[in-house]
Amino acid sequence: MEDEEVYGYDPEKKSLASRIFKYSMYGVSLLVYVLLLIRIIAACDGGVASKIILNEKAAALYPGGEVIRVDFPTDEITDGAAFPQNAVYLKDAKVFQLTLKIRTKLLPPSSEGCGYRVELKGLYGEEERVFPLSDHTVRDRFGYRYLRVSFNGVELEGADELVIRLVTAEGKTALSHQVYTPEIYCKSITPDPDDFERI
Repeated sequence: MEDEEVYGYDPEKKSLASRIFKYSMYGVSLLVYVLLLIRIIAACDGGVASKIILNEKAAALYPGGEVIRVDFPTDEITDGAAFPQNAVYLKDAKVFQLTLKIRTKLLPPSSEGCGYRVELKGLYGEEERVFPLSDHTVRDRFGYRYLRVSFNGVELEGADELVIRLVTAEGKTALSHQVYTPEIYCKSITPDPDDFERI
């Protein structure tokens, strides 16, 4: 007993310290897992980016008409402000649409939609055509704005290139990304009726 007092050894204190350390490590591990889970959930679009929007004209043809998925590459997008994704072509309605995922903190103040002019530029041989935005839907989720944009009158057959562009009020190009060339992989798909959204 005297030796324990001399060397300052107290079994109860050591046991308490080891329990505090053990539970602290459990807490840190749990916190790391929760943060990773939140990050994974935030990265998922939760279906807000993949709905196929139908205006009145397109709704008369779909579901039932041919839908072509356009898998353009996104690996060269480096600015991190806006990401085009989930492109489809509604062949029977001649409608091209995709989703723009935009960081909300980079949007212009008091902006409706995305605060930019959105257009699709097509190159058909020597002829250049600009397709203005015809329809869109907007959803916000975890610091991003998902803008589903649709362009009418687009001919995929015969197009050498399609480019999506975001243009600021000052006329500067905020995003310009190639979303179609004849070399880009396209596949006819059969979406579920729930994948369509009438606007």
